[in-house]
Amino acid sequence: VKRMFTSTCAGKFVYSETMKCHQVWRFDVRCPHCGAMIHMDTEHLLIPEDATPETADMMTIAYECNDCGQHWDEEDRYQAIRSGRWVCIKGSDIPRPGRVGFHHRAWECLDIPLHEIAAAWLRAKSGNIAAKIAWANGYEARDYKDDLGDRVEDAIYALCDERPAGEVHPLSDVLTIHIDTQDKGFWYTIRGWQYDGHLSSWLVKAGYVPSLRSDDFSALDKIIFDDEYFDASGKKYEISYGIIDSAGHRTAEVYAWCKRTGIFAARGAQGRKVQPVTVSKLEHYPGSNRPIPGGLLLYTLDTHYHKDILSGKLQIDPTDPGAFVLHSGFSALQHALKKQHPDMPIKNGLTDYAAHMCAERRTEKHLWENPERQPEHLWDCEQMGIALAYYLGFHECRKDTAAAPPPKQSTGTTTRPSWFNRR
Repeated sequence: VKRMFTSTCAGKFVYSETMKCHQVWRFDVRCPHCGAMIHMDTEHLLIPEDATPETADMMTIAYECNDCGQHWDEEDRYQAIRSGRWVCIKGSDIPRPGRVGFHHRAWECLDIPLHEIAAAWLRAKSGNIAAKIAWANGYEARDYKDDLGDRVEDAIYALCDERPAGEVHPLSDVLTIHIDTQDKGFWYTIRGWQYDGHLSSWLVKAGYVPSLRSDDFSALDKIIFDDEYFDASGKKYEISYGIIDSAGHRTAEVYAWCKRTGIFAARGAQGRKVQPVTVSKLEHYPGSNRPIPGGLLLYTLDTHYHKDILSGKLQIDPTDPGAFVLHSGFSALQHALKKQHPDMPIKNGLTDYAAHMCAERRTEKHLWENPERQPEHLWDCEQMGIALAYYLGFHECRKDTAAAPPPKQSTGTTTRPSWFNRR
């Protein structure tokens, strides 16, 4: 007789192979109040509305019996597990099965508390694909099934609210700009982020500006330092942080501009890395011995990691916490024209944005690729924005505990340039 037990569904094969066994058993628990046999699930997991993965262990997490509706505390769950039993879900009519599989999850483990399960579930709901894989493999003991598929542009337009382009959402606590450098210009997105513990955000503007010379950053200077941004009530906002791709296009000029303005200089890493962001100090401009006065910090991004998060964000309903919301795609003038002339055909300003956001897809190895070689510049801008927001700790900030995120610094390097030294 041979017996084999596995604890984690690494990859995508263990669960499916288990289900192919002649006979399969799963562990159900018994409600300590009504005696019903229960297969626990997320639908009956009771989590406070303001809970986050970081605060779940400090909150009261409970479970509602699938049958009688009685709320279980942790001790009730322990009792339910201790009085549970294995239930045959396949092949019960086979007297001598050749292969028998057992499906046992975190729900039925005495050493995994409810608050840990709740935290893992909240992380998975946030849209982070890595967290979804961890939930499927480590807690549900199932193979992860990529439910993203190929994005379609209609799904991008579904994230729009009613704001005109350029208007800040009133719940925004900080504005950031994210820039993709090209030979003849710059693609950019500006986004407002809320300190709500869920990384909710709203697009303010997205577009392209030309650059006449390799050292011409005047259009970006105007957008960042001269243009003004308001919400519907007239409250004024300023862009507080920015990040720009410095690899492949006029790198030396980008470094010099970052040194002058305090914008983060970034580059993408090939393949998946151990850390989402690594920081190194540059002493010289590329291709020369010309020193960078005081040095410059270069932020190398695991683009696949941050695109996973971004892709998950695009699945969140725009009315839910953590949503990645867009503006309407129409200017204030276009909104007025639409009201006066409902039948007037007006092109939505998010046409390029939607196309760029659908250019890449994930491979079976969970890497992102652009098989049709379609423009994807705004997709790259938004993944840099995700990287910047997480690096600065926006997802850990709450209005009631912090007015602004603490600045990130790297040991042994120069201090990050201050945004208070504005032009």
